[in-house]
Amino acid sequence: MINNLRYDCVIILNNVLNGGAYSNITLKDYLDKSDLKYIDKKLVTEIVYGTIRYKLTIDGILSKFVKKLDQNDISTIILRSAIYQLKYLDKIPEYSVLNESVEVAKKLCRNKSGFVNGVLRSYLRNKKLIDGYKNTLQYEYSFSSWMIKLFKDQYSKNYISLMEALNKRSETCYRVNSKIISKKDFIEKFGDEFKIEDIDGFKNAIKIKSLINISQSELYKNSFISVQGLSSQVACEILNPIEDDVIIDLCAAPGGKSTYIAELSKDKCKIISCDVYDHRIELIKNSARRLKLNSIDYFINDATILNEKFIDKADKVLVDAPCSGLGVINKKPEIKWFKNISDLKEIINIQRKIILNASRYVKSSGVLMYTTCTLNKNENEEIIKWFLRSNSDFVVEEIEDYHFGNLYFENENGMVTIFPSEVNNGFFITKLRKN
Repeated sequence: MINNLRYDCVIILNNVLNGGAYSNITLKDYLDKSDLKYIDKKLVTEIVYGTIRYKLTIDGILSKFVKKLDQNDISTIILRSAIYQLKYLDKIPEYSVLNESVEVAKKLCRNKSGFVNGVLRSYLRNKKLIDGYKNTLQYEYSFSSWMIKLFKDQYSKNYISLMEALNKRSETCYRVNSKIISKKDFIEKFGDEFKIEDIDGFKNAIKIKSLINISQSELYKNSFISVQGLSSQVACEILNPIEDDVIIDLCAAPGGKSTYIAELSKDKCKIISCDVYDHRIELIKNSARRLKLNSIDYFINDATILNEKFIDKADKVLVDAPCSGLGVINKKPEIKWFKNISDLKEIINIQRKIILNASRYVKSSGVLMYTTCTLNKNENEEIIKWFLRSNSDFVVEEIEDYHFGNLYFENENGMVTIFPSEVNNGFFITKLRKN
């Protein structure tokens, strides 16, 4: 009899690796509809993320037993999933992985079930020998050679720990809606029931250890909390929205930063929340409605094209620029395989257009904040340096009065890189002041 758990893993993995879907979204949508027990959903999550994360290493192992690996064949997905379990999850019995993987193959590719069985048995016979090999950085951490070189060249002091952190999925962080309740009161009211942990040193950040589906909980439905990464919360707090500010969030969808900015200002600033697609604007509207926020206006706007209606209009402009996303590999491990060095070069022209346009929207003495969720100086520090060379009316404003808690970060002349950890993604923040 087929085990639904491993079948589910293969279907999700196929959608991501062969279908180009985002792992976090696909996994959530699939598991929300599943009747699996919580503990089984947790295992599915581990297998899916782990298989994607270590795909290069796993394919290296499979190459010892398969002459030519068909990247797009469902049997390859089955083998990858099984090898991940056999190599990295030592609490799962080998016979269980083997037998159930063969059953999945009979269901999805019957003519390949014998092939799957043979490859996995060959691996198990040679497992100790293979696992004992002296490995390269590529094999050990499962990063492409170009990405390892980029990290080593740009973050030479900590590139190994950086890769280690990106190979560990960060915990989900939430923020308390400070418009309706303080974090202290929220924890006192709901802490025991939902196993809430304070993330000390941050205004509204918490973790929730309860096993319930948070999106179906009263906390979520009644506007008390939102899911938001800790680094993104930090960026909004550094922006420091206050009453009557006019703030343009130029690349706003899905709306986490716009809504947090509204909450921080007690819903008393004016936020112009922009995105290029109507369906993404709807995501922002839905979040604002759920959180009972009224200070956000919505505009379909292409950030790469100057909008003359916005010129000199804003006290603060937030550019959360489109980027390569290397800082969120711990959340979306498929970025390792979907991005290449050409993508990183192409995005730079887009980022330059956006920051130039954004600068035109800032009033005198106003703030332009540039952020990304990547770890690539060419998209971060070098964009700022390029911008400042031709815009002498802007200066970098040091971020000196913000407490980063236990986050590991570097501050290069006011340009802050936050490195990934168990509670946050990699992130870049620079605050520019217009003279």
